[in-house]
Amino acid sequence: MNTGMRRMSTPLAPDTRVTLAENVAFRPVGDTGILLNTVSGQIHTCNESARDVVALITRPVSANELSAQLTELYEAEQAEILPDVMDLLTELTSEGMVTSTNPA
Repeated sequence: MNTGMRRMSTPLAPDTRVTLAENVAFRPVGDTGILLNTVSGQIHTCNESARDVVALITRPVSANELSAQLTELYEAEQAEILPDVMDLLTELTSEGMVTSTNPA
């Protein structure tokens, strides 16, 4: 799973819950997706796998929970998916597109 990461920051813990930031809208567009910060106008374009992850963030959810949900879609083990999900959530948190809450 390739998240298309552009920069690194401190990773989140696998049990840290995240949700879309209050001022962020997400729209799937074909095989991709777009996150828009409606206050700053910042846009983040998601590749197909990132789109699949973000589409599942409909409530506070952890990387562990997301990777478990993606195992069937990607026909892969959770241990293979989890690092990429964590990288993506770390990136989106650093960009202010998702916010983290207390661990699960």
